[in-house]
Parts: sequence; C-alpha cells; structure tokens
Amino acid sequence: MAEEENRGRKEKERKISSSSTSARTTDEKVEEDDLLCSEDMRGHWWEGMTKFDMLVLVGHVAYKKYNIKKKMERTMALSEIESSQGHELSRDPATVRNRPQEERGPKHPRPPRKPKQEGPLLFHPKDMPQDLRGWIERELGGSDIGPVCQKVLTETDVTKHYSRLSLPKKHITSLAFLNDEELATLQSNPAIEGNQSGMPVQANGPSRHSGIPVQAIGPSRHRHTLSLRKWESKKGCGKKSNVYVLTTRVWTDFVEDNNLHEGDEVQIWSFRVGEELYMAIVVVERASEPEEAGDD
Repeated sequence: MAEEENRGRKEKERKISSSSTSARTTDEKVEEDDLLCSEDMRGHWWEGMTKFDMLVLVGHVAYKKYNIKKKMERTMALSEIESSQGHELSRDPATVRNRPQEERGPKHPRPPRKPKQEGPLLFHPKDMPQDLRGWIERELGGSDIGPVCQKVLTETDVTKHYSRLSLPKKHITSLAFLNDEELATLQSNPAIEGNQSGMPVQANGPSRHSGIPVQAIGPSRHRHTLSLRKWESKKGCGKKSNVYVLTTRVWTDFVEDNNLHEGDEVQIWSFRVGEELYMAIVVVERASEPEEAGDD
C-alpha cells in the first residue's frame, strides 16, 4: 500500500514538472528575442562594478534593446503598408507636392477672401451731428465744414507705440480742404514708414518731418494739436503706397481722452477757424461700450 502511494505521488510530481517545463519552453520561444545574452553586454562591463551597478546596467541595456526592437517592428509595418499601396509614404512636404493629385487626395477649398474697400466711403456734410455742427459754428466760429474720411479704427491706430491715425489715400474723399500752401507742404518730401521703431524716416535722411498743424477735436471736445503728414509705405516688388496720417505723440492722449478703441467706426471732418485748420473726429459706432472719461 505504501509503495503504491509513493508511486502515485511520484507520477503526479512528474506530470506537474512536465507541465511547468512545457509552459516555460513556450514562454522562452515567445520572448526569446527579448532576453539578454553575453553578446548584448559586451563592452559594457568595467572593473570594480558593484552589484547595484550591474543591476542598473542590465536594466539600461535591456531598455535600449527593447526600443530597437519596437522601432524595427514599426519600420516593418510601414514597409508593408507602402508595399500594399504601391507607392512610398513620406512626411516630407516636397515629396507630397511632387505626387500625382489623385495620390495626394482632394484639395481643401480656401476660405473666401474679404472684399477690399475700393475708393472712399462717401458721406454728406449733413450727416455730421447737429449738436456738434452748432457747437463748432457757435463756440469756435468754425466754417467750411466738410468730410475727409470714414474708417474703422485698427489696432495700430490706437496703439501707443505707433502714435498715429492712418488715413489711407484711397479712402479720403478729397484734399480740397487744404489750401495751395498746405497741399504743397504735404506733397513735398514725404516720410518713409517702416523703420524698427515704427516711426517714419525722412526720404532725404533724418530730419524733422514736415507736416501741417491741425487742431483735432473728439467727442470730449478737448483740443489736441496734431500734424497731418504724408507717409510712403514700401511694398513688395519695389512698389510704394501713400498714406496720410494724423500724428505726434499727442495722438495717444487724444485716444485716451476720447475712449477710442480698435473696431470703433469714425468720421473725420475738416473745418476752418479763421485760417487755422481743424479736424473733428466723430464716433459713428462703438465696438464696445466706452468707459466713462474723467473730467478735466
């Protein structure tokens, strides 16, 4: 009886051992490429290594070998895809551009461009607010009131760095509000816009920029002395464009005094007080509700 039990126990242990050996052999076949060998560690050992150094080194070499294996697998998978599609896949934009259109896929339509404003936006003198017209005629003794320009203020119009209001030449209704002397001053030796400071430089070299003195009045009805000037902006292919500006450092004070912001739509009017040139800037529509201006 004891011998039979002993034989049964040994047979059971033999089966368990055989099963474990079979499972270990299968795992070894599956992950055979992941195991480190003496060839992987060649050239990495050094004299005086501690056990901890060896452990860290083995982990580093194993991680490096794993990454190389994964990279090779990705390369092989990509090669299979390229072979099935019949052409070489590439992330190089130049290669993509040189492929036939049918391989590049459908073109994406470009968004429509906003139409450019052609010519001045005409408005009639009767459009000036009656209370402002009455104040100009009654309080200032102004006359010859006429339209100059209507535009939407841009970021550069209200940014302190630029300190100017641009009046594009093609948007100005007329220069008839200038007398002959002022017109000659404006047209002679225009400044060239575009140096690093954002301010223009004179065509004949650094100098004081010639301009026409203008008394500017905004919604606050405070006076600010500005200068009407002509600038030349350089464009591509050697082309130039002309733009008129109301400028001087005082323009920044004018913007703050009248709560002007990017997106505000304004009209610029001219008038005379005696022989002196004035301009009134009227806000037609606010981009947002302005803050309350402080009383002076």
